[in-house]
Amino acid sequence: MMMVAGGVLLALLAAGVGIPIPEDLTLLGAGYLAWRGDAPLWLMMVTCFVGIVVGDSCLYWIGRKLGPRVTRHRWLSHRLTPAREARLRGFFERRGARAVLLARFASAARGALYLTAGSMGLRYRRFVLFDALAACLSVALWVLIGWRFGAHIDLVRHLVKRVEHIILIVIAAVALTWGIAALVRRFIEGPPEPVR
Repeated sequence: MMMVAGGVLLALLAAGVGIPIPEDLTLLGAGYLAWRGDAPLWLMMVTCFVGIVVGDSCLYWIGRKLGPRVTRHRWLSHRLTPAREARLRGFFERRGARAVLLARFASAARGALYLTAGSMGLRYRRFVLFDALAACLSVALWVLIGWRFGAHIDLVRHLVKRVEHIILIVIAAVALTWGIAALVRRFIEGPPEPVR
């Protein structure tokens, strides 16, 4: 039981500091493990909550310690371009600590936002309050879904595969339509006029 909880905690801590482990999938897995009886549901929920808040706090403190230099690090500079950083800072200045709450549900921007919160000097008490509120919602949602539908995991996997196939077909259809429209537009407009 404690090894299961420890594994979930380590996975969430790793995801929190930037290792590419899907956090939501880990939460679903924790719910499934609780359904299977490997650990009590309450223990999985507490473990997930602690893992998320501690992982997010690590990112906050890295940002706090390094300040604006954190965004110029070679690992982040290619993802967090100056334009993205400016948008992120603007969003953060407008929304303040509420941005921390929203970041929990925007997995692509979550880490960058938590680093920015630290580097901009947001007080830790405010950060951890909003992060904990968001973690409560996230943990309750994903762990309870994993626990509730544990018996139907094969059905859920099958549905996810079907949805993925449908999404790929839609993307291919949109790309094909766009390509055909571009060809037709080019044909109608004719060759470009020479520059004099």
